[in-house]
Order: sequence, then structure tokens, then C-alpha cells
Amino acid sequence: MRKKFLLLCVCVSAAVITGRAASQPDTPDKGLPFAGSPPPEELQVLAPLVGQWEVKLEWRPSLQDKEGKTAKGQLTGQWLHNRHFLRLEGTTASSKYRGESTTLYAYDAKKKVYRRWLFASDGLATESEGKWDEAKHTMTWKVLNLAPNVAGGVTEIVTKDRIETTVLFKRGDGQVLADVTLIATRKK
Repeated sequence: MRKKFLLLCVCVSAAVITGRAASQPDTPDKGLPFAGSPPPEELQVLAPLVGQWEVKLEWRPSLQDKEGKTAKGQLTGQWLHNRHFLRLEGTTASSKYRGESTTLYAYDAKKKVYRRWLFASDGLATESEGKWDEAKHTMTWKVLNLAPNVAGGVTEIVTKDRIETTVLFKRGDGQVLADVTLIATRKK
């Protein structure tokens, strides 16, 4: 009986050790090059977004926000996955609410268009395609998942120490659904 119990303990221990090893990913060798192609050069226009930012938001009165409001917050931008993607993580707060957001940026070399996905703590999720204007340092985003009879877009002016994002959407009858400006300044 004692031999069976000892054998059972050894088998269970081996299974636990093997299971742990299988569930924990191997640490990649940082000295190896990444698989695949290098990051697209076009993404360098968004390189200024990397870093720490202080944010001021202003919602002007609209159908979605009758009174308007302001908020302050922070953004952190960082490269992901061999610099093929850029992520902005943000938090904001006013006297009445707080919010969180994640924005992912990429460049689609096949379509020759920038890509942007925004996810926010209020449930907002958008997907956009963008065009870069080098002379104006401006990205113009076309939101792909707009409701029918809604027009508008997002523009971002990107410089080394400042980001200005303007959001403006109107219904077909001309009424303003959303009118927001975000100003981000690089933390010193």
C-alpha cells in the first residue's frame, strides 16, 4: 500500500510540474531578431505620441452632452510588438466623472492607410482609417462604424510636444451629436 501511495505522489508531482511548465510561456531570447517584416516607415509620423502627456478635454454643448463639460487627465504612449503598433492609454476626471481609454494605431501597408481603434470606459468602441498630411502634421480619421445618417470625423495635429484632437459629428439634419477637443502636452 505504501509503494502505491508513493508511486501516486510521484505521478501527481510529475503531472503538476509538467502542467506548470506547459502553462508558462518560455522567455524569448531578446537577442533574436523579430520574425516578419520590419515596422512600416509610415508609422514614424506617429512617433511623437510615445511618452507621457497631460490632457485637457472640452466637450462643447451637443445632443450627447447638453451642458458641455471639461476634464483633465493623463496619457501614456508606447510602441508595441516590434513597433508595428502604438498604444495610448488614458485616464481623465472631472468633478462628476472619470474615464479610461485605450487607442491603438497601426499602418495597413496593403491599403496604404493608417488604422486607429479607440475603446473607452463608457462603452465607446470605434474603428477608423486615417490619412496623413505632412505639411500640416495632421491625421484625418474617417470613423468606419458610424450610425446611418451621421457624418463627421476626427483630426489629430501631432507635433513633438503637443497633440490636438478634434472630434465633430453631426446628424443629417445638421444637429451636432458630439463636439470635443483634446489638448495633450508632453510632461516635462
